[in-house]
Amino acid sequence: MVNLIDIQREADQLSEEDRAGLAAHLLASITSAPLGAADAEVLSAAEGLDVDAPVFIPNGGVDSVAVLFQGAAEAFDAQQESL
Repeated sequence: MVNLIDIQREADQLSEEDRAGLAAHLLASITSAPLGAADAEVLSAAEGLDVDAPVFIPNGGVDSVAVLFQGAAEAFDAQQESL
């Protein structure tokens, strides 16, 4: 019988892509894991946000956050146009 330590050693030998696939498989197989907030809950919370509010980003992650905000802004604009 294979034990967890043996499986971990084998997994450590996999490529990063294969380990990511294994991690995704294992996470998807955990049925008791919380799925996160419902879409309606997120949209409701987003409605109260001030889009012009200043944002403090520690650790200098400005570039990745700027891309995230740009994508969110484009999605919001597209949603508004469809209404």
